[in-house]
Amino acid sequence: MTKPLVSIIMPVFNAETYIGDSVQCILSQTLQDIELVIVDDCSQDNTWSIIQEISKKDERCRCFRLDKNSGSAKYPRDYAAKMSMGDFVCWIDADDKVPSNYIELLIKRQKETQADIVCSKMLAFEPKGNIVYTLPRDNFNYEQVLDGKKAVILTIGKEWQISVNGFLTRKEIWTSTKHFLNRNVVQMNADDYASREMLLASSKVAFCDAEYYYRLHQQSITKAISHKLFEPLITDKMVIDLLGRYFSAKSIEIAEAWSQYFFHWISMMRIFVLNKHKFKEQSHDIAKGLLKEHKRNFPITRIIKEKKVPYTQKALLILPFGITELIANKINK
Repeated sequence: MTKPLVSIIMPVFNAETYIGDSVQCILSQTLQDIELVIVDDCSQDNTWSIIQEISKKDERCRCFRLDKNSGSAKYPRDYAAKMSMGDFVCWIDADDKVPSNYIELLIKRQKETQADIVCSKMLAFEPKGNIVYTLPRDNFNYEQVLDGKKAVILTIGKEWQISVNGFLTRKEIWTSTKHFLNRNVVQMNADDYASREMLLASSKVAFCDAEYYYRLHQQSITKAISHKLFEPLITDKMVIDLLGRYFSAKSIEIAEAWSQYFFHWISMMRIFVLNKHKFKEQSHDIAKGLLKEHKRNFPITRIIKEKKVPYTQKALLILPFGITELIANKINK
């Protein structure tokens, strides 16, 4: 196979239900100068057999299997980027979909702007096909081109204002991230850190209204409750440290990042208190340890002065953890 322009990278784990459709929409792209690099994270279903069969039929599809499960999507995604041959990398997940002209539109926009990253429009859909929300929201200016610092600001706060799912980036930006191929960075949303690091490393970030369809899975909180739900706190703190290299400690951007981190912690406390009886013992202890550890990270004086934070939530931060649990329980009641 000759060197492609774009490498689509796809980490997979137990994806037999959707992998066929996702791969088909990629191999049917109007831009043919592509390859698809799939990395199986030790699936326990028929995923590996399915992608092996696909790769035999289309040389543009190359598949690899890790020696052991990584614990998150980040490592297999990074491994796929390492094995890719294209000048550009585009990440598409195994249960999501894109229209046939998706990559063509991204590359067209990149050529127009000479951007390092091109972000698309994400449409989150339910199993029945209903669109639940889009990102960016309506009236977003897709013609704008931002530097990395201005683009990353759109990811800080109560919610992201742009989508990085399915974005197109120069390969060297992806592979030069700090935790590239680091097996120790396994929290469930580790990509939220890496995506922001890539944005900050870009001189130009462009936008395109090409549509990326993100599948929402309906999971019962009873089945899903584990310490993994609390790992985004790790990413929140990593993001603050990252932003500290680009913005002043007293900047609005850093203040927003601390606020986001704190409100996530409050939310995690509520989940922990309401679902204590649903944990397995070891998972309960890990979750409690994460909450206690991250409680110590907050600049108390800064949070106390924050007008947006209710007094009850400030109390959760100041008091000992045992009392914090009791107050959180009363707040939830």
